[in-house]
Amino acid sequence: MSDRRTMSAIAASVAVRHEVTLAQLRGDDRRREYTWARQEAMAAMHAAGFSDAQIGRFLGGRDRSTVSHGRSAHYARDGVLPPQRQRIVHVGLCPTPIQPLQANPWTEAEDRVVAWAFHRGVPRKVIGREIGRTAKAIARRERALGLKEAGRQRLSCTWNYGFTSWAA
Repeated sequence: MSDRRTMSAIAASVAVRHEVTLAQLRGDDRRREYTWARQEAMAAMHAAGFSDAQIGRFLGGRDRSTVSHGRSAHYARDGVLPPQRQRIVHVGLCPTPIQPLQANPWTEAEDRVVAWAFHRGVPRKVIGREIGRTAKAIARRERALGLKEAGRQRLSCTWNYGFTSWAA
């Protein structure tokens, strides 16, 4: 059985389970029912041994990083561990049990920007504008990262000299 036929069989079984067509599974539509089916197909194909590049080509010419993200989203949403982490737990190589993946919508780069800007006193509204988040979301993330308000610098903006620090 060729790779293409095996991938088609996996895609067909996922499409039937999610009640979508193969065209919708391979298409560009971002509706949840199609996206979740597509992500499950990505995870199933990867578990069958196909590379991210092969899966991306089969599913409408997607990039390998899109496939990797889709797999991660599928595992996080369903609360299951990826196959390689399941093997580690099963064999007993892991000293502590691995918790199911928690969906974290913040990237490591965004966390670094928030922490950097926090310690330099950049207003939350400015941070949010830079990374596409609201000031309220920035405040919640600062609390989640353990950044304390007492450590935040205060900046004032003067019309002729730019930013000047009020910090102690």
